[in-house]
Amino acid sequence: MPVAEIIKLGEIMKARFEIGENEKHIIEVSASLWTEQVKIVVDGQTMAKKCQVGSSDESYRFSIGEKEKHDVEVIIGGIVTARAELLVDGKRVGTA
Repeated sequence: MPVAEIIKLGEIMKARFEIGENEKHIIEVSASLWTEQVKIVVDGQTMAKKCQVGSSDESYRFSIGEKEKHDVEVIIGGIVTARAELLVDGKRVGTA
């Protein structure tokens, strides 16, 4: 189970997840319904940065790891407050 730090300030959401058993990775997600900006950073490298308009969910997918590989999916959405779901290898492991 990933370690998570979650901050929600109205429509702004920031979350930080640590995943992996032997090979640790940090996934940072920030989303704002007010500015419509989404940013996903993995181990300090920006994986996604874009304007996400509307309240419909949008999915961001990527693979991480060298010896311990994982398929990661981050789903961003929300109507009143921004929310994020983190899936690792097809299993939901965190929600912010």
